[in-house]
Amino acid sequence: MLEELMDLPQEWIKLLESMPEVKEDFVEHKKLDMDEMIPIYFFSYFQDDYRKCEPFFTCFEGGKAVFDNFYGIFGNKDSNDSDKNLDDEQIMKLVKKHIEGMKYLIEELNDKEYYDFDSMQILIMSREEFNQNERFKNSNEDGGLMDEASDSMLDNILPEEEDNPIMAFHEALYEQTLDYYILYYILWPLGMIKNKNNPFEAYKKLSDNGIHVCLVDQNLMVAVR
Repeated sequence: MLEELMDLPQEWIKLLESMPEVKEDFVEHKKLDMDEMIPIYFFSYFQDDYRKCEPFFTCFEGGKAVFDNFYGIFGNKDSNDSDKNLDDEQIMKLVKKHIEGMKYLIEELNDKEYYDFDSMQILIMSREEFNQNERFKNSNEDGGLMDEASDSMLDNILPEEEDNPIMAFHEALYEQTLDYYILYYILWPLGMIKNKNNPFEAYKKLSDNGIHVCLVDQNLMVAVR
């Protein structure tokens, strides 16, 4: 067996053996970074039809739901349930749901109280208005919220890679999404908490509609459209 494939589950090795062109690219990319089980460019092998990578997910627990989340974003763009004309009331409701999701991840699971979630102010503005606002010029458009949410997902919710190999897609999914909130929206079905709605659902809906949400300080969330 090739050295580059030795850390893979047998299920994935068999799949790669049936896809010689994918296997060739996979091995070449693995040579560049042997620390990652899955090359970060994995999804580029299937960009003509993402359904072809579905078997890599469905052979492990929770994989079908994870793939469905992934495919709903990247494989089925024509039927994306989006409405670029969300009104302010709809945006406000979604931002509040996003805040509730972050409160759950950070306060309820991690017992951290860095943010004033219960009295969080919400502003809706255009990108031009945001960029011209002196108050926001030095903000990092996140305030560490994304880091805290990511830590909570990894520490409290998602399995270890050795317990579910689908976690090996973590870096490849980030390369595809370039957004940790969307990454964890996709991976949420792997979580050990089964009686909770996906806390990233509202953020994903806002993102679908071209709205960027950011925390600019401890008690102010801005929705930028």
